[in-house]
Amino acid sequence: YVLQGQEPKWPEKPHDVLAGGVCASGLPPQLTNKDCHQRYNELFWKEGQPSRSQMITQEIWVKPDTGLPPAPGEQTDNLVLEKRTLYVDPVMEGYCADCNRATNEEGKTVYERYVVKEEEEEE
Repeated sequence: YVLQGQEPKWPEKPHDVLAGGVCASGLPPQLTNKDCHQRYNELFWKEGQPSRSQMITQEIWVKPDTGLPPAPGEQTDNLVLEKRTLYVDPVMEGYCADCNRATNEEGKTVYERYVVKEEEEEE
């Protein structure tokens, strides 16, 4: 109601926001280690663009019953070494992109949760 009678106006991109193509992974092509066909354009805050992010492939230990790596500090037997694709960024050291995930009763994927601790400032 407030905008009734006004002409539509496309908002302008702020000067500290950058635009660029991203792959299906959500990362820019230069940060992936695979061939990437840009799927769409994404806006990035200049200070927070994924410049310190990367996608790597390496062998990691996973639990055979879940297909996921053990949680930090978790003691688990019978781990299996498998080649997996990981997203690495300043917040998460290795999120497994192609690991199996559990599903709920509706068949939707249930993603694991991680608690990210804030860095303590040095005095």
